[in-house]
Amino acid sequence: PKDIEKNQCVVVRRDTREKLFVSLDELNDKLAEILDTMHDDMLARAKKFLSEHINDAHDYDEFKKIAEEISFIEDFCTKLQKETGTNFKSIEYGPGLSYEYFSNQEQSDNFCELEEFSKLIANSNYDYVIELGRYIASPCGKYITKIMDIKGDEKSRYIIIDGGINHINYYGQMMGMKNPNVQHIKSGFNAGNAGEENTGTADYTIAGSLCTTADIVLRKLTLTSPKIGDLLVFSDIGAYSVTEGIYLFLSHPLPAVVMYDGKNYSILRKSQETYIINA
Repeated sequence: PKDIEKNQCVVVRRDTREKLFVSLDELNDKLAEILDTMHDDMLARAKKFLSEHINDAHDYDEFKKIAEEISFIEDFCTKLQKETGTNFKSIEYGPGLSYEYFSNQEQSDNFCELEEFSKLIANSNYDYVIELGRYIASPCGKYITKIMDIKGDEKSRYIIIDGGINHINYYGQMMGMKNPNVQHIKSGFNAGNAGEENTGTADYTIAGSLCTTADIVLRKLTLTSPKIGDLLVFSDIGAYSVTEGIYLFLSHPLPAVVMYDGKNYSILRKSQETYIINA
């Protein structure tokens, strides 16, 4: 009776139990507004819950965990729609799929995860949106650098390359402690006696040419008889080095960018000096 006297009523949100006093004259418009707010808030909480329960898979156990989570999330989303009337068709699958940079597996093995994932959602009632940035871009690039000098003794061996940390950037790398797939190409370049003592197989620290002690590309790379002029080819460089490399750092040259379309090579960018840009 008191609410009627005040020409108002009490509206309680089902999701938060919040009580709202609404004028009867504004009831129709206010209810529509409250329902829209409830829908947006519940959807935001559901997306947050979904994101917090998604992980990258790096081995079978983690992939099994993702399979279990997909089942759980779909049950949760179905229950959410039934209880709240919220209607949605798509599920954004958080961080996407992983890409293994630091193992000896075949590059094609990275794509087995996508094949298995597609089987898991083949009969799903939802459309999955998967972020595939590095999953697609990583294998699209290689970084080629030249050995400029070889130093050290039996205990510590160093190779100085003409690139460095300003050109090479792997997601998940930690101060050069992890080894990506690196190919050693003998160049046949004759630098006199330089590097002749580096026969046999040994471990080398790969250092860049920047004037900073932080320029350690790899802490321990096993090579056989490296020589000055040889090339090191870093695989899976397409995702982060091109877009996040600190190219202008200390005014060292930008590397050339060459594209191969399966038949022909074409130069997309020649090597460029950066001191002009930084000046």
